[in-house]
Amino acid sequence: MSAPKLIQLDVSGYMNSAKYSDLEVRCNDTTYMVHRMVLCPQIKFFDKACSLGFMEATEGVIDLSHDNAAAVASMLEYAYTSTYTTPEVQTSSPVPKACAQMLHHVNVYAIASKYEITVLKAIAKNRTRTFLHDMGKADWFADIVREVYESTHTSDRGLRDMMVSIAGDNHSSIIQQEGNSPLRAMMAEIPDFASDCFVHMSKLYDKDVKKFETVYVCYICEDKYTANGGEVPLSGFVELVERSCVGC
Repeated sequence: MSAPKLIQLDVSGYMNSAKYSDLEVRCNDTTYMVHRMVLCPQIKFFDKACSLGFMEATEGVIDLSHDNAAAVASMLEYAYTSTYTTPEVQTSSPVPKACAQMLHHVNVYAIASKYEITVLKAIAKNRTRTFLHDMGKADWFADIVREVYESTHTSDRGLRDMMVSIAGDNHSSIIQQEGNSPLRAMMAEIPDFASDCFVHMSKLYDKDVKKFETVYVCYICEDKYTANGGEVPLSGFVELVERSCVGC
């Protein structure tokens, strides 16, 4: 007997459709008509809520009003389409628009982490990285960091380490900012971020120190040598010290 063929169904057209719907997801004033066969196999939370005798299973309603509304919409969109769209933000200034879109990706990452949706979490992380590549100097970067540290668990290092790395890449401009600048003020407000930045920069400093080597230059014959007789480095962190060599 030949192996049964897999059936692939396009369920994107049933997103928020009453047709065949057997479950409602409510978030504040919005109600989504969804399908257990779509959500439960992909999201453990829905599977448990619908199969362990909870009130949600008997009433057919799951209330997610405690979650970010836009993130809930993106989570449900992902369940039906394997991706999510970035909401359009109506503004005349490109900076607030970029900030609002960036915050959305952070909120999607947070809800994906909360409900253990690995692929959605990876998508949101990648979009966050793409958006923030050159944004570490922007004043609103502080708002992004604040949202990351307030919406993710301490043990979830995905976006936290990304924020710390971006801050480290821009440390020269950050230390020149006034003490009341948005980023400096945020670091005082969120000590965990300041601590993470200190650890990150300390590790970078340790690596640089290990690369450091003293090279001696004979002021008579101009020959170069190291204290341990090793090969003279051509690049890296080198201190040149003049003194006479053994031969001279």
